[in-house]
Amino acid sequence: MIEDYRLRTFLEVARQGNFTRAAEVLSLTQPAVTLQIKSLEQELGCSLFDRSGQKIVLSQSGQMLLPHAEAVHRIAEQAREELAGLGQEHSGQLRIGASTTIAQYVVPELVARFAQKHRKVHFHLISGNTEHIADKLESGEIDLGLVEGPVSRKRIKVEDYRLDELVLIVSGDSTWQELSSQAWSFEQIKLAPLIMREAGSGTRFVIEKAFKSGGLKTSELNILLEMDSTEAIKSAVAAGLGVAIVSQSAISKELQLGLLKTVPLEFPIRREFTFVTDRDKPSVSMVQAFKRFARSN
Repeated sequence: MIEDYRLRTFLEVARQGNFTRAAEVLSLTQPAVTLQIKSLEQELGCSLFDRSGQKIVLSQSGQMLLPHAEAVHRIAEQAREELAGLGQEHSGQLRIGASTTIAQYVVPELVARFAQKHRKVHFHLISGNTEHIADKLESGEIDLGLVEGPVSRKRIKVEDYRLDELVLIVSGDSTWQELSSQAWSFEQIKLAPLIMREAGSGTRFVIEKAFKSGGLKTSELNILLEMDSTEAIKSAVAAGLGVAIVSQSAISKELQLGLLKTVPLEFPIRREFTFVTDRDKPSVSMVQAFKRFARSN
C-alpha cells in the first residue's frame, strides 16, 4: 500500500464532516471508519476531531495534520499516475468542462503540465456554472467536468478532486488587517464593507452557508458591491473599496505582487472541487489519466 489508508480516511471525514458520508465515499462501514480514525488518534496521541456538536469538525491537531495528510495523498497519487503511465502516451481529444473558478485558476496550469507529458492530446475547454457543466456532460459535449457546486443527478458520477479554501482578502495597503491581531469573527465581517459575487453563484452559496452556520444572515451583512466575476472583485478590493472572500486558488499573483493581503478567519470556509462524469458511458483511459494527474498536482 503506497499510502496509509488511515490518512485517506482522515481526509475523507474532514471533507465530509460526517462519518457516515465518509464511509459511503470510501465504500466502508461506519464502524470501520471510526476504528481507523481511533487508530490514527492513538498513534498520534491526540484527538483529530471535535465531536461535541452536531457536525464533526477538525480539532486544532486535526487542522495541523490536514495539509500534511493532503501532501502525502498527492504524492501517493502522483506515484500511481507515473507508474500507470509508464510507456503509455495518450492521444486524441479531451473535452473538459469546468465551473468558473476552476476554469480560470486551476485548469490552465493542469492542462499545460499534462500536455507536456502527452503531446498528442488536444484539449477543448468550456466554462460555466455547475448546472451548465452538468448539462454539457449529459448531452455528450464534454468527457469530464470539474465543478465547485453540488450535483444531484442520477446519471452523473461525482468523485472527489481536492479541497478549496476560501479566504478573506483586503487591499495590499489596507488598514483593515491592522484592526485585529487575531482571526476575524462573524461580528467583524458584519461591520466591514463587503464585496460579494452575485446571488446564485457557487462561491456565494458556500460563503452564505458558512455565515448561516455561524448565525449570520445575509440581510445583516454590509454588502457594498455585488460583482459577477472574481477578477472584478479582486480589482475592487485592491482599489480599497472593501473586503471580500474568494478562493485561495485565485489570488497567488496578487499576493506575490503585494496588491492583496489575506486576513485569517475564526471560521474556516472550505468546499470540495469534484470531478463529474457520465455513468452511462464507459470510462476512457485518457480521462482516468487526467484525473490521476490532477489529484497528484
